[in-house]
Amino acid sequence: MNAIIGFSELIYDEASEQGLQSIVADILKISRSGSHLLTLINEIMDISRIESGKAELSVEEIEICALLKEVAEAVEPLIQKQCNRLQFICEDNIGLIQNDYQRLRQILFNLLSNAAKFTSNGMVTIRAEALGNMIRVEVEDNGVGMSEEQLERIFEEFYQGDQSSLADSEGAGLGLAITKRLCFLLQGAIEVSSEPGKGTRFVVSFPRVVRPVFAMAN
Repeated sequence: MNAIIGFSELIYDEASEQGLQSIVADILKISRSGSHLLTLINEIMDISRIESGKAELSVEEIEICALLKEVAEAVEPLIQKQCNRLQFICEDNIGLIQNDYQRLRQILFNLLSNAAKFTSNGMVTIRAEALGNMIRVEVEDNGVGMSEEQLERIFEEFYQGDQSSLADSEGAGLGLAITKRLCFLLQGAIEVSSEPGKGTRFVVSFPRVVRPVFAMAN
């Protein structure tokens, strides 16, 4: 799959340089479809590793405010595309934590990009605070929101809910399923509250120091 994506990007560059606009759009579709399929494959593998208990934590010191800022900057293009504003709040006294950098980043990226995707001309807020030995991160938006039925199923694999309000939304419905499993893998928890038309709030909590062990998340 990486080869397909790589070659399609090379062909796209060559076609663009030679002015072959008649095929540029089709090549771009191939590249985007390949990237989407690769993401789906990686997400399924992530779930498989976690559920089989073969997901190993790689714990390191992390400056949580710097990580949140990095994730916010990564999601900024989607924020701007949806004409949203981003509010960033991080307590200065949180300091360093010990966690799995890549998996924590994936959790935050999934939640923030999801909030941006389902909000238009609104506000997306990410805030972090320390509560004793726990760290609490909230991702809140004032977007389309969810019904009670959607809330009950939001963490199921391949569940996407009613996306009629945002026709250009993409995904296989695995992002939040993975996010929940990763939260348990990091010895934490995730909660969600929402109301149709008024937005959604996800709250992730995890210990300041995560134990570097193998774990299974159900």
